[in-house]
Amino acid sequence: MHSSLLSLGVLASKDRGVRYGIRFKRGLSKAVYRNRLKRQLRELIRHPDFTLVDGVDLVAVIHPQAYPSRAVELNRDLVKLCLKQAILLSEKV
Repeated sequence: MHSSLLSLGVLASKDRGVRYGIRFKRGLSKAVYRNRLKRQLRELIRHPDFTLVDGVDLVAVIHPQAYPSRAVELNRDLVKLCLKQAILLSEKV
């Protein structure tokens, strides 16, 4: 599944809990920008009110047009994609 800022891949896992990975499409050349977006997305995923179902592996691919964007926009796209995949339990972020 994808949106204008993110693509999201989800696989069932035998492990309990949620594992996630964050990567970038080519085109975002500055490490400062990549690290800022990665930090923002990691903070959204780890937030206590953002609850995903157990036993999934999640890969988020950040698109180059995601910079400059605010955490609110990343959160909106992440929630929308998780709802489409039916893996979101709580979204009070």
